[in-house]
Amino acid sequence: MTSKMLMTAVAVAALPFTSAQDTCKDLKVDDPSNPGETMKWYDSRGEKYTCKWYERKANKRCSKKGHKKENFGLVANEACCVCHEETPIPETPIPEPTCPPRVRKAWSLMTCDERLHYATAVKTLKETRRDEYDGFVSMHLEAGRYAHGTSGFLPWHRYFVLGWENALRSLGGEYECITLPYWDWERHAGSESESPVYHADHFGTTSGIEQRTGCVNNGIAAGWDTRAGECLRRSFGGWGFTGQTGLVSGIVDFSDFDTFANDLEGAPHAAPHVYTGGQMGTYESPEDPLFMIHHCNVDRVWALWQDYYGYDEIPKTDLGSLHYSASGPSDLMSSLSYSSVLPMQTSEGTLMSYFTSAWTIRDMMHITDMPGDDNSYVYGDDNLAGIISTPANGEWNYVTPVVSQPVVVCPEPASRSVAVQSSGATTDDVTTEPRCSFDNSLLRTLCAAKVAAEPAISNYDLFNYLALLECDIVGKPAASPEWISMMVKSDDMLEFQTPCWFQREDLD
Repeated sequence: MTSKMLMTAVAVAALPFTSAQDTCKDLKVDDPSNPGETMKWYDSRGEKYTCKWYERKANKRCSKKGHKKENFGLVANEACCVCHEETPIPETPIPEPTCPPRVRKAWSLMTCDERLHYATAVKTLKETRRDEYDGFVSMHLEAGRYAHGTSGFLPWHRYFVLGWENALRSLGGEYECITLPYWDWERHAGSESESPVYHADHFGTTSGIEQRTGCVNNGIAAGWDTRAGECLRRSFGGWGFTGQTGLVSGIVDFSDFDTFANDLEGAPHAAPHVYTGGQMGTYESPEDPLFMIHHCNVDRVWALWQDYYGYDEIPKTDLGSLHYSASGPSDLMSSLSYSSVLPMQTSEGTLMSYFTSAWTIRDMMHITDMPGDDNSYVYGDDNLAGIISTPANGEWNYVTPVVSQPVVVCPEPASRSVAVQSSGATTDDVTTEPRCSFDNSLLRTLCAAKVAAEPAISNYDLFNYLALLECDIVGKPAASPEWISMMVKSDDMLEFQTPCWFQREDLD
């Protein structure tokens, strides 16, 4: 359908019709290759999904609501595909929504202008509403035990990032309809430092940190301080990202929520936290602007899993233990059931305006049927859906699959050399020092030696956060072979944290 045809359908849909049958006629597009078959339904907000999807959803919704539609014109299927004989037709035009439907895009496929627009929105919130920015950090700290290592992990963070998205929209103006992108880090497994989120115009480069302190010194977060009065820090290194094959396996191999959620919260979710380092490796991780787009990707993988098995088509009231099951410490179990209200208070006991004390875990189960006004969303440009191709239930509802789309590359600023704190060197000087190179294999060699010395740590890829901190030269220019040799022979655990450039004299 051309844009002109779509505009016509939308305009017609907003008029007061005398016959529901006429309304439906103007909202559908016939398949020219198959006369009599409808190819697409359109609603007043634009193209949605296939007719089969609309008709199936309409069947459920109509029977549930007794063939009465309250928002006629906004969802074409409920008005036209099934319920038209008993759906009341409004006599007054229905106003167009302020914003188009929310479609969350992949960061790697966004244009440079789109990336800069989002990054600038985050910076604006940090600089003009500092109390709100800090409030998100406080919420995450307060929900530490509830929202990590329990079944509440996925639904709690789904609500959390939605609240963040709405906070950005509340800035108004050019940000009124902004949508949270997702950091599709799986595309850069094995080449983590090349991920396009690490850019001097956006969130800062992997070399854009003070070598002695780890403080971020380029990108929108350059010079940021935290709620605790510290600089925003990063380190870079450690775990590598889970790749596309690993994520796809986690989706198609585990049909029950408990197994899938535990797998996703493990290495796939943990690796970007650990690799980025600094506050991202702690419960204060929302201090780093990368947190929200990272957890948007985690949410997208959950949505993809729900969509793959067709769980998105089951009414919320009919969902069972296969689709979500409570698990966690015994003292939290009573607050992790479907009917449990999600705890979204800050550590000060306040509830920001983007959250409510009434939404439950069950409310978070369908992203296209979120509670509240205009909170539903879908995911676009999904490379994982493109790899899977056909879901177990036959069609995608939550995502739009793409196949082999190249990563959009944005040019770096002409110069971004920044003075290193307490040093006469520059960041560029440090990273080009002959015997310091950003080579993750050297880090693995060092950490492998640490594993050998610590039998309790069974595998490099299973390092917990504490073990990583003990090996934390990560994110600083990686050590030379001579440096590794010296460190392996050392009994001083603190030396594992010393930056390469700071020990040049020992290496000469």
